[in-house]
Amino acid sequence: MSNDRRNDSKNQGYEPGVILADLCRIRSAEPAGLGLAREIRTDLESESLAAIFDAKGALWTEVAPQQSDELTGGEHLVYLDEAHGRVFKSTKPGKFGFSVGRELVRGKGRRTPPRVTAGLIDATPAEYLARLAWQNELFGDSLRVHGMTEYPNGRTILTTQPFVWGERTEQEQINAWFQAEGWQPLPRKDGAFYHAVRDLLILDALPRNVLTRPDGSIFPFDVVIVRPGDDLKWSLGLTPA
Repeated sequence: MSNDRRNDSKNQGYEPGVILADLCRIRSAEPAGLGLAREIRTDLESESLAAIFDAKGALWTEVAPQQSDELTGGEHLVYLDEAHGRVFKSTKPGKFGFSVGRELVRGKGRRTPPRVTAGLIDATPAEYLARLAWQNELFGDSLRVHGMTEYPNGRTILTTQPFVWGERTEQEQINAWFQAEGWQPLPRKDGAFYHAVRDLLILDALPRNVLTRPDGSIFPFDVVIVRPGDDLKWSLGLTPA
């Protein structure tokens, strides 16, 4: 994200849920949305999202590929605006963060049978926006979606969120906090929790993504949140066979 975009006072960002609703309206009007391969859905949603941001004047084109930086993680390029206390993020080109899918884990020995658990997969734009909206709802975050940039190596979604001071939280504390909030831990999967009432699944609630603030409160900030389908819930033992 260029400096002029970071400091564009006219673009204060949009609620993720609002952009998601716009995207769903467009996609619902298009034929054969269900049953498409994930890669095709990603491409179609990306095209629709680009049209939404173009209409808002929030679609930019760059002639050079996106460059990495020292804060880059698995999902985003990150820029810290210390003067304004905000974190600017851009998804990797052609990628839209992570979602959750079934993952087959093979046993270490020949006699140990494989097991199915939840694993991270590439998200579609709609899944990414839903995740951001749940982040705001569940954890009181203030994520805003600012637009989309087209690079030669793919589109990216631009977001900001407040910078939060804190220290990494030990996994034992994370587990205790989530359970106190009504989340059921998934067995043999660190940082994975399911909330039956909300029907939401969280992955990646690990020390790198959960802060303990100076006042002692817990703040998850880069966890992956999804509403699991029936197949995934059945595989994880979240519904009766």
